[in-house]
Amino acid sequence: MYDFDSLTVSNVPALWERRDEIFKDSVFDMGQMQSVDSAGIAFLAQWALSKHDKKLKLQNVSDSALALIKTLGVSDLFDAQKSV
Repeated sequence: MYDFDSLTVSNVPALWERRDEIFKDSVFDMGQMQSVDSAGIAFLAQWALSKHDKKLKLQNVSDSALALIKTLGVSDLFDAQKSV
């Protein structure tokens, strides 16, 4: 689906340039993400904050990414669905 498999400090700046393409349906499937760090969660949060009337729907979110979202206090920005 995506041509990247991580949301980390190393690739977030380049992904920000493509945010409209990545989030065109206000849905992001995290199923293929091998690594997500705080920069990746900040990337998701920044996009969600820019869309005042929409929550970003996160699908297939790993336990570690859910924990990071909760730790960073940005849970309210997302409609997050855990991996099955």
